[in-house]
Amino acid sequence: MGVALLKLAYQVSNIATIEEERLNKIEENLLNYIDKDVIAFKVNQNKKFKDPESLKEIIDIPLHIAQDSKIALSMGLAIREEIKESVKADYHISILNLKTSIKGAIKIIESNYQFFDNNNYLHQVQNKIKNIKKFITTKFLN
Repeated sequence: MGVALLKLAYQVSNIATIEEERLNKIEENLLNYIDKDVIAFKVNQNKKFKDPESLKEIIDIPLHIAQDSKIALSMGLAIREEIKESVKADYHISILNLKTSIKGAIKIIESNYQFFDNNNYLHQVQNKIKNIKKFITTKFLN
């Protein structure tokens, strides 16, 4: 929803179409990740959350959601001053939705840390999450 509303804001405000293409790709990715996340959860549920390789999916997929949402959010923040009055509400809702997508994905990832030993994979994920949280904080989006 965040990306769809941001695309609307781009279109109505007559902002670069090349960015719309990027947003289309992000939207497509996010829709695919949602489907993959449901499947990954079911697979892991069937495996009683014991298979290390399958478990990575319940971290990797929300991580992709957070990363793509961060890209879209960054794109949205960059055009803040160019948004036409007629779509400002849509724009603000898109920003809130993208922020929520990021924070929600992070919560899911962090709740799934329990399934992993303190290993290199987990450290890499934690560093990525730390950078995403830093982005949100530096953009005054707490």
